[in-house]
Amino acid sequence: MFVVIKIDSMRQQEVKMINTRINWVVHMVKTSTCEFNSDESSAIMDVLQLINKIGKKLDRLQNQLVQTVNITPPQYFILQILWKGDGIPFKDIASACCCTRSTITGIIDTLERKGLVYREPNPDDRRSQFIKLTPEGKALQNSVPPMETIFGTCCNGMGATELGQLRNLLFKFFNVIP
Repeated sequence: MFVVIKIDSMRQQEVKMINTRINWVVHMVKTSTCEFNSDESSAIMDVLQLINKIGKKLDRLQNQLVQTVNITPPQYFILQILWKGDGIPFKDIASACCCTRSTITGIIDTLERKGLVYREPNPDDRRSQFIKLTPEGKALQNSVPPMETIFGTCCNGMGATELGQLRNLLFKFFNVIP
């Protein structure tokens, strides 16, 4: 979930993956035989706990946004991809979501049952399918406020420079976690 934050950069699957890694790092710090001075250890634990809490708040905000139209955040994310460009190959949706095709299959199945998307065979490759929006799926875009509506106000009081620094530090932190 910028003075206007782009939610595309914080996909739900990425948030869950980060939370999983954070929980692992918390465990490693607690059980580590590495020598941390108490200030370093305390700072690491504070950072990890804050990131975990931020992830939970972002999840809660996403859920509030999409529950009004009876879809889940992963379903919303796939619909967002399709609203930007209808008729996307299945494998490209999985790649954009940082998920396997098998994970995306269940979400697409549910969206299909809800009458929001349908599958169309790829005429050039019979193993491939395009996912397309139904008229109901297209209309839903006007019923759901964009994520930026909620996330656009979450960083009031932080300037573009501070947000850039925070983003850079988080990317650095993300990349050092095994």
